[in-house]
Amino acid sequence: MRRFKVNGITSIDTSTNELFPNLEKNLLIKLKKQQVLFEENQYANHIFLVQYGYIGLYKGSTLIDIAEPKQLIGALFCVSPESALSNYPISAYSLGYSGIYSLEKNEFSRHAERSTKVKNFIMEQISNRMRFRQSCTMLQSSNACAKIKNILISKKNSLKSGYITQKSIAQLAGVSTETVTRFLNKWKKEKLLEMDNKCINLLNTDFFETT
Repeated sequence: MRRFKVNGITSIDTSTNELFPNLEKNLLIKLKKQQVLFEENQYANHIFLVQYGYIGLYKGSTLIDIAEPKQLIGALFCVSPESALSNYPISAYSLGYSGIYSLEKNEFSRHAERSTKVKNFIMEQISNRMRFRQSCTMLQSSNACAKIKNILISKKNSLKSGYITQKSIAQLAGVSTETVTRFLNKWKKEKLLEMDNKCINLLNTDFFETT
């Protein structure tokens, strides 16, 4: 894992920069594809903020979520550090060339305690991640079509990046890669989405929102 000091930030939008005015003083970790950010059960002493790229979150060998730019990893530690686990319950690997700020857990928690805006940002992050996991759980007994549509609409912005492969979609949906390929090709023919190399763009979001 290579680590770099940076003099400034250019990729994080103004709103995030305002929430964390001293962000550039933290360590920026640069990862290539499939490099590890942290392993499951590793001691949790940092919170991470994705600057660019995408980070796969794994439970064992199963992909359970994807952290996008401007999203926190380990946000729960900020809200309730005394009740949070001392070790990471998941592993995190880069899905491609990525940059992640490493924020010391206790220092970041103190910063959150002083700022209502930061607290709201953290709670929104946690809520969004929990909502996604709940939607996946609720659809466990549903058909493959509904599961894949849920992943595509939930991760529609990430799909445009080309970082998320059909294999990743299959893991998140709990179906085979062949099934994902079949539905994507079908929906492409029906002009519900378009695919350019690894990038997927949803043309009819109403269709994918209906499971």
